[in-house]
Amino acid sequence: MKKQVRTITEGSMMLAIIGLFLFLNLQFAGILQTYFIIFIPLPILIYTIRYGFKSGLVVSFGAVFLSIMLGNIITLFYIGGGLLVGLAYGYGVNSNKSNDWLLFVSTLINAISLFVETYVLAAFIGYDLYKDTEALIESLKGIEGLVLPDNFMAQVLAITPIILLLTGFLQALMTHLLSVTLLKRLNIVVRKMKPLQHIQLPKWLGFIALLGLFSSTILYQSGDQNLQIVASLILFVSALIIIGDAFILIAIYGKRTNRKYLPTFAMLALILLPTVLIYGFIGLGLLDCFTDIRKRIELITL
Repeated sequence: MKKQVRTITEGSMMLAIIGLFLFLNLQFAGILQTYFIIFIPLPILIYTIRYGFKSGLVVSFGAVFLSIMLGNIITLFYIGGGLLVGLAYGYGVNSNKSNDWLLFVSTLINAISLFVETYVLAAFIGYDLYKDTEALIESLKGIEGLVLPDNFMAQVLAITPIILLLTGFLQALMTHLLSVTLLKRLNIVVRKMKPLQHIQLPKWLGFIALLGLFSSTILYQSGDQNLQIVASLILFVSALIIIGDAFILIAIYGKRTNRKYLPTFAMLALILLPTVLIYGFIGLGLLDCFTDIRKRIELITL
């Protein structure tokens, strides 16, 4: 009986926290709802970890009814994505899933939510992303001295899914870091994050990424816009995978040589001089994947 009372009391408290978020969002004219996907999962995942998936599901349904009363269809959508992340994360912790699994599932839910928000909800309210992007590019072409490539529209359309995926990953990472901090304070056992030096691009994935770089160049030669969009997507994904590994290597070197500013400096350099440095970062990532350069760095910095 005492446990049931505690379960109901804590569930009400979690709903009160979500209700406070909704009330503040209402006061700020819906500005805060874009952050729901990061903060709404926290009370749900804590409750799910403490009392199980079924109890978390009941509280989630209560949160849905709250969002109907204190929001609109768009708010309900944002709340729904956050609740799904919280339930999946809580289930993963209770099932002793790895941090990789937690981040992957959270990123997948966030990316799907962003996709629906960008395309489905946008079309629902009469917003055409393709036409607006086309109009923006046409206005950019009218700027004197600004030269855009012929396939710039294809590149923009190809990079959009990558941006959604990266945004979803960053949101999931922020939720993960916040939840780990909260769970430790609540004395709930969580898995430790994998050390940075143990994160390395597998050879099979490096080979696929390298193959993607070459195949995208061949697809560009076709002249077909649809194939160019596919080629741009393959190119961005392949380059992003390899460059990500290069940044991990730079971060490891910076940590071992007490130069913690190196990753930030490398990021700024890549942003400011992308056409010059992107090949260098790709080469560094491939070296780390296919050679023992990481072990040599560890031996040199001992």
